[in-house]
Amino acid sequence: MNRDGAKKVAVDAEGQVKLRHGDEEIRFEQEPFPLYPGEKLYGKVSPLQVVAPNTALRLRAIRDFDEADGTKRIAGDEWLFKGPGKIYFIFSGLFLF
Repeated sequence: MNRDGAKKVAVDAEGQVKLRHGDEEIRFEQEPFPLYPGEKLYGKVSPLQVVAPNTALRLRAIRDFDEADGTKRIAGDEWLFKGPGKIYFIFSGLFLF
């Protein structure tokens, strides 16, 4: 679904939720939430990916996106996420090797 600038669910003039067709969203720790018409649960609830010290995950972008720190990733870019740390996948723009 689309969200407005205040992170609220965006609706059209008729009050219908605006969907982002073809996108996936991963939701983290939060209050329970509804699935809106057109949304469906994909997979199952799973723990966060924890990267141990002296290890890394090799990642590849499967579409263009901007990271939270402002880094621009282009589809096909590859990089390492070095541990220790937790990796949050905001959407399925990444592919794990």
